[in-house]
Amino acid sequence: VTLTIAECGQANAFYNSQYRAIVICYELVGQMANGIQRSFKGIASPQEINDSISGGLSFILLHELGHAQFAYLIYRFLQQKGARLD
Repeated sequence: VTLTIAECGQANAFYNSQYRAIVICYELVGQMANGIQRSFKGIASPQEINDSISGGLSFILLHELGHAQFAYLIYRFLQQKGARLD
């Protein structure tokens, strides 16, 4: 699985099964970072804000990795059942 960060035109992250790639959109990263910075300004230290952003990105990555794993398991299941997979 390849991790790709790209401009998508919207705040999103997804697993692209055709390319076996997790795509995290710049717009999502920016929206999340701005929201966290606004929410915690004056309350949290810069390090805590950075940790929150990193944690959010980690959650998104693991979530999309779950989609990739599910797609792989479905693929293997269908292979075992003799389905033709093109």
